[in-house]
Amino acid sequence: MVGDGSTSQFLNRVHEMDSLQYIEFGNLPFTWTTQYGWQFETRFADTGGPIVGLVEWVVLVAGMEKGLILPSLSSLVGVRGESGFEFATGPNLSPTGLSFVFAAGFNYTKGDLNMPINIAFVPDKMGPKESGLDGIVDINDYFNVVRMRETGYRLTISVGFNLGAK
Repeated sequence: MVGDGSTSQFLNRVHEMDSLQYIEFGNLPFTWTTQYGWQFETRFADTGGPIVGLVEWVVLVAGMEKGLILPSLSSLVGVRGESGFEFATGPNLSPTGLSFVFAAGFNYTKGDLNMPINIAFVPDKMGPKESGLDGIVDINDYFNVVRMRETGYRLTISVGFNLGAK
């Protein structure tokens, strides 16, 4: 989910939702998009104890159902407990610029099958006047009026699977 901001305005613009009927109620609404990606994980500080340190790289592509390619790259450092609970945080790079991401989740394990379920949150931030989204759409005088510099928060729920160690 992408909260109210320049990113949701861009995604809603793709679906021509920038008409005057939305201006009467304030800014353009939040929007939904799907993501597809891959996570690369390396352990550190694995002493066999109840907590393991993790370094994760997460590469995602969003917006495909809208005919877009919106890439995102996150580098996270965190921990996973022997019960499967995990938490990580780090920088996130996307077309809206550099942000910070916070993620928490649980890794369900059945034999060699791991199924991590995570929630990640990227807070709203003031984006640059010139962002990676500029130039992608034809901005007219009307759209300049409703444009926002705030990027809008992003909330992601991800479910994955892999075979191997916890």
